[in-house]
Amino acid sequence: MSVQLTDSTQVLYDFPPPSHPAKSPFPRANEPIVIVGGGVIGAAISYYLHKAGANDITIVEQTAIAHAASGKAGGFLAANWCDHLLTKQLARVGFDLHREFAEQVGEESIGYRGVWTFKAEVDEKRLMKERDVAEERQTRARKRKMEE
Repeated sequence: MSVQLTDSTQVLYDFPPPSHPAKSPFPRANEPIVIVGGGVIGAAISYYLHKAGANDITIVEQTAIAHAASGKAGGFLAANWCDHLLTKQLARVGFDLHREFAEQVGEESIGYRGVWTFKAEVDEKRLMKERDVAEERQTRARKRKMEE
């Protein structure tokens, strides 16, 4: 059995049965599951429940799958941008899951593409020190000019 992600007019994606179905954590894997909301969270819950062995999943969405913010965001992820935060591990897991999902369903089908990024940081203490040194030089230069 497959799970389809649909809106009112078309099938957006037909998730095939898992190639190696996991032992279902659900005592009754064929029991219906209803997910309210077809944004990125609802769709992800549906996908991972199906991967875990659930067979009868329905997403209820007011308008259309990914109609609001989930379908409109530009979406940019960088693996190390949260490395200085307490959420570093969560961010890394999310980054890896996003890439794995794209590989499983086909990168082109969801518009995923990996790109290289460059991140520049400023050492504020060093920057302030250099600014203070520059200001001191300017002050001395003005004094010399006034003395001439």
